Amino acid sequence: MITLFAPAKLNLYLHVTGKRSDGYHLLDSLVVFLPDLCDRITLEKADALSFTASGMVPEDAQGLDNLAVKAAKAVADASGRAPAVRITLHKNIPAGAGLGGGSADAAAVVRGLEQLWDLSLEKNERDRLLLSLGADVPVCYHGTPCRFEGIGEIISDVPSLPSLSFLLVWPDCHSATQAVFKSRAPHYRDNRIKMPEAFADTDDLAQFLAQTGNDLQEAAENLYPSIAEARSLLERQAGCTLARMSGSGSCVFGIFGDAARCKTAQAAVQAAHPSWWTHTAAL
Repeated sequence: MITLFAPAKLNLYLHVTGKRSDGYHLLDSLVVFLPDLCDRITLEKADALSFTASGMVPEDAQGLDNLAVKAAKAVADASGRAPAVRITLHKNIPAGAGLGGGSADAAAVVRGLEQLWDLSLEKNERDRLLLSLGADVPVCYHGTPCRFEGIGEIISDVPSLPSLSFLLVWPDCHSATQAVFKSRAPHYRDNRIKMPEAFADTDDLAQFLAQTGNDLQEAAENLYPSIAEARSLLERQAGCTLARMSGSGSCVFGIFGDAARCKTAQAAVQAAHPSWWTHTAAL
């Protein structure tokens, strides 16, 4: 039996740089992972495939269509064996929030089955497998701060990031990725942003991020006005150096210079919107 933790993903910026002839969009994003916001996955050898989920699991992802199950089947197919594993998932990451929860679960299942079944997948084979499960799955398998480009297959290292405090706010709405991409204006970034050699501190990182954006944010906010409301509320909090949507939404995050101000902001958001999910995280 193996237990793994699948951390949430934050897109500190997300640029749409083009579109391929097959319809896939080309992206450029700086990604970090939050070790204090994770789904928990347990894998056990079994006679047949089974899946049990608890926590923040949407109704349409509680059965064998869950991406974690698809990942197990893909690994079994690649290794020429039956998917004989019992998967137990407890979700702490909201679904449809742009935090990569499903992709992180799938990546964790791949990593876990490599251990449980003592597999030695060729890197190219594993990379193809991960990408076949979704554009975010390769970067979630990578699991450390990085830049990803293309359709998710190009991953590169980034300078060390300073200590950061995040306040995540999910305004209790599920963002449909395909709808967001479909409704965005068909403009693409021409210039690849230059990553600095180092970030001196939080302010230095904030100045860099101010030159970037989330190219899906406007479309998502038009579809789901509560995203804009949450972002605006974060921007008004003392000590918030940047407020932005992650991924295709609907979670927004604020970057704070210290944990105390982050906690104060969390209390203010909770008082204004008791039904919204909030979470503080550190990097």
